Amino acid sequence: MDAGARLGILIIDDDMGDRKSLRRALAKSGLECAVHEAEGVSEALSAIGENQVDCIFLDYDMPLLDGLEGIENLKAKAPEARIIMVTGQGDELLATRAMKSGADEYIPKRFVSVETVRKAVTHVMEIAHLERQIREQQEALSSFSRMLAHDLKAPVRHVRIVGEGLVQALEEKDVERAQQLFGMMGKMVDRIGLLVSTLDEYNKSLSPNVSFGETDLSAACDAALENLRIELDQAGAEVKRADLPLAWGNEALLIQLFQNLVGNAIKFCRGETPQVSIHATEENGVFTVSVKDNGIGIDPKHASLIFEPFKRLNPIGEFVGTGLGLATCKKIVDRHGGEIWVESTLGKGATFCFTLKTPSQ
Repeated sequence: MDAGARLGILIIDDDMGDRKSLRRALAKSGLECAVHEAEGVSEALSAIGENQVDCIFLDYDMPLLDGLEGIENLKAKAPEARIIMVTGQGDELLATRAMKSGADEYIPKRFVSVETVRKAVTHVMEIAHLERQIREQQEALSSFSRMLAHDLKAPVRHVRIVGEGLVQALEEKDVERAQQLFGMMGKMVDRIGLLVSTLDEYNKSLSPNVSFGETDLSAACDAALENLRIELDQAGAEVKRADLPLAWGNEALLIQLFQNLVGNAIKFCRGETPQVSIHATEENGVFTVSVKDNGIGIDPKHASLIFEPFKRLNPIGEFVGTGLGLATCKKIVDRHGGEIWVESTLGKGATFCFTLKTPSQ
């Protein structure tokens, strides 16, 4: 459950006293929530249509329709809502039946208290959060695998075609042509290698085995610049880094984040000495880090598109890359609970901004 999130909670019980008991427990639980009530499932279905409902407390024994039958109707109306079964008939058999029918948690009415209600809501909402994460990752991986297959097909096909031409040139003892084709093949193999290594970086940004703690952003940025030393020297780039704060994060991922953003600033600077400035501001416990360049800029209408995997705004071959660099940046910032965006005008450079939490958050 996200800290600070306001939950919509619906209590379904035909007994007014039991509804009041649950409402009091929720009020004292410390949970940020808006509580709605319904005497039966039919009334509840109308309430779901009118209000945000994240969690439902459902009584088992009600007139006309018992709780187990009501679960199916409630799930159809609010598939994302978590259901906590509450009943005075609490036994293990009923709890098992409730879970099999789609309930997420079970509390006998005799055990309803501030603590049990708080734990139950926290538990089911954490499950909901994990399920959403799994679903999003599955969708991302499915889309990612399709795009990866598409991106690999072209260079692999070209390697085969160039290889056949190389064999023919050698048979004809055309050394100049053979050297030309060999060079072309080397570039295609390099592109495949770049794609595979970038894919590895992207996968690391999705890895669940990441620890977070107090991280020195200045040190992370300096490590990224050192990793880019050859590219910076070759381009004659001028990088100005202000003092950056301590933030809550993972150092390895943040090094990769700075490296991708500064690397892009160098790559997308045409005909000028690359100039990059990096600084941070703080407001209400959130840092905003900015990486500003003097490159070719981005049309504002493409500002969100550039963070999608394999999306390129320039023709393949004009700039070296795989289309995964900014997608990796977004995944890293997402893992830190922040946001990333770009402020730019085409032809006038770009400023990439991302937010991070302070260590105290």
